[in-house]
Amino acid sequence: MTKKMRDGLDEQQKKKREEILHILFLNMSLCHLKKNKPQDAIKAATDSLEFNKENPKAYYRLAIAQKQNGDLDAAKENFVKAIKLAPSDVNLRNEYKQLTDFKATKESQWYSKMSGFLHSEKMAKIE
Repeated sequence: MTKKMRDGLDEQQKKKREEILHILFLNMSLCHLKKNKPQDAIKAATDSLEFNKENPKAYYRLAIAQKQNGDLDAAKENFVKAIKLAPSDVNLRNEYKQLTDFKATKESQWYSKMSGFLHSEKMAKIE
């Protein structure tokens, strides 16, 4: 749609256009998630949020894509936003718990590797 056409829309048409674009980008994010393309899913979910910042599904899909992409902190943040918008959604809470458990496991693995390095012969040679 050209800028001239967009500017010619009345308020009701603009609202309907934004609603359709929101749903379109939300569905695109789901398609990208199913095709295992987290970067594209992140972009589509972010674009969806430009039209409706109060949709927990958009934050959920953004969080899932960020989790697939390895950005666990951002995923956690978006799960929290989704839960605030839909506090009674059990699936959101389950996904959030899985993410926090996974993140804790990754962090403990990382700390154990670092601890092993700090007490290794390599570190003794460096000192």
